[in-house]
Amino acid sequence: MKRLAMTILLFFFVLGVNAQSHVSKSEYPRFNCRFAPKGSNNSEGKLMCPACQKEDDDARKKKIADDQAADKANRLNNEKLKKESVVAFKKNKEEIAKKNKVTEVSVSIPTRTVVKNNTTPKKIEPNAIKSERFMSGGGGGNYFYNEQGKISPGPNASQIEIDRAYGTWKLDDKPVARYLHPAETGVILYRTSEYCKGWYLRYYDIVDHDLNPLFKDKSIHYIEHFYENWFLIGYLPCDSYIKDGEKRFESFKLYNVASKKFSPVKIEEGFSYLDLTSTYSSYGNAVGDFVFHNRFFESGVYNTFSKNFGKDPLENRSYELLIDKLAGGNDKWKAAACIRVSKSLNDYYYHVFVMAEDNTFKTFKVSLDEFRTYYSKVR
Repeated sequence: MKRLAMTILLFFFVLGVNAQSHVSKSEYPRFNCRFAPKGSNNSEGKLMCPACQKEDDDARKKKIADDQAADKANRLNNEKLKKESVVAFKKNKEEIAKKNKVTEVSVSIPTRTVVKNNTTPKKIEPNAIKSERFMSGGGGGNYFYNEQGKISPGPNASQIEIDRAYGTWKLDDKPVARYLHPAETGVILYRTSEYCKGWYLRYYDIVDHDLNPLFKDKSIHYIEHFYENWFLIGYLPCDSYIKDGEKRFESFKLYNVASKKFSPVKIEEGFSYLDLTSTYSSYGNAVGDFVFHNRFFESGVYNTFSKNFGKDPLENRSYELLIDKLAGGNDKWKAAACIRVSKSLNDYYYHVFVMAEDNTFKTFKVSLDEFRTYYSKVR
């Protein structure tokens, strides 16, 4: 009994120490804090509790480190499978040759007139068929790599400094990438020495296997793979910058790298600016920062078992629950983005853009109050 009392006392002591590192109760009107009373957080214009911010940053860094570790493990596994496949192929070839070997005998055959065929057989180039090459990102670095190593830029690649390279990798030993990311396609964040309202201009572009840029549009403020051949693109011209790296936008489009066509994400009502909801609170299946991917459609087919991601006990605290509700179930959508539409300082709602299981696009308008219920679950 005494041991139980000491355990309870220790628990409340640790909890108190943790709470003391956050802002005090007197600061709750000015700060959002996870120890604040329910309903007082997420108010527009309030500051974030420094301790809460640090915990969120630490969680985000851990997620990035975990993704990098998974990426490296997957790459090593692919290299192992490739070596095993080569060994198995050689062994099988030797066995077939051994079975087909016959005893040589000498026979006499009548002399015949030989007619020469002057037609030269057409030479078949070994690389006549273009292989699909998946470009893996450099683990937060500024380069791509594949099973052969680092990918070198081609002669027509941009000479602008690469800040980040975002790619993909094959799903297990299947010839497809996660969420059907197209092969020979990657996303690059360029950093320039140009200024936009006192901040360095950074912009995104889609590149091929030789790192040739597709758009060369410096108003593209963000690009992330959405699903299959679709990429989400956010625009922010230089004269609309607020600060370096701020993820605020004036418009969004989807781009299909196969059809080379755009599809605008239409916001019907007027607004002052747009921004995106982070995926850091998701199941742990997010590839990028702002596109919610349905892990059950990771291979292109609905499957409740994934080798890459197990069932997360915290999944009931994520925004995917809201997307499940809007789409009609976790088997009814493949990818989504939650766009916050700010009409004024304290007046905004959420525009949830979803790719359904039949590859059609649907939009849902979600009020701040409804979205907050899932925000509180995440917090």
